[in-house]
Amino acid sequence: MADRSNIPDPHLPGRKVFGSYSYGPYVDGPDPLAPPADLRGLIARIGDEVMQGSSPQQALRELLRQGMPGRRGLDDLLRQIWAKRRELQKNHRLDGTLQEVRELLEQALTAERNALDGNDITPHDEFRLMELEMLSSNTATAVRELDQYQWKSSEAAQKYQQIQELLGKELLDQRFVGMKRALQDATPEDLAQVGQMLANLNALLAAHASGMQSSQEIGEKFDDFIREHGQYFPEEPTSVD
Repeated sequence: MADRSNIPDPHLPGRKVFGSYSYGPYVDGPDPLAPPADLRGLIARIGDEVMQGSSPQQALRELLRQGMPGRRGLDDLLRQIWAKRRELQKNHRLDGTLQEVRELLEQALTAERNALDGNDITPHDEFRLMELEMLSSNTATAVRELDQYQWKSSEAAQKYQQIQELLGKELLDQRFVGMKRALQDATPEDLAQVGQMLANLNALLAAHASGMQSSQEIGEKFDDFIREHGQYFPEEPTSVD
């Protein structure tokens, strides 16, 4: 029988096989050989809180909030979360865009309610008002829920169109930022393909904006574009809008 001692494990680089066991550095989790937590000290901290008038539950929550030796507390984790949120807002303009969308949505809803609230209100208008009342309080969700809404107010419809254009621009901005990073290591062939995709995209958008072609013709152009360049749009859009 072959001696398997001190043989490198082909499946786990850095490990060696001894007999039927594989040994190597421990990964994916706390160090099992690390010194145990100082339970005596932790219990003393909880005891001090209780002696000062806190309940055992309150003392334990305070311990988790402040953290323990070698363990970050909830306060520290919360600070990290807020710092990451500020970084995302700064780099991607999320907060500014969301605020602008929220204002446009409020203007659209106000104009629509004014158009529906009149002496000649119809049962269909009442149903529309009910739809508006049932909208989600979350701005992004409300925008999605209004995607198929039939606007009575032309002003409201224009505001909602501005929201779609704003969100579309934000999406394109982020997509092309990501594309720019991906192209840093691209080959000349990759660059040529992206250049062709952008040329076709510009032609598609120009045809859509001109209004000279029917929706069916634009839909066919869009389908041709996605068949050729769909790999650049993993969210699988279903229309030019």
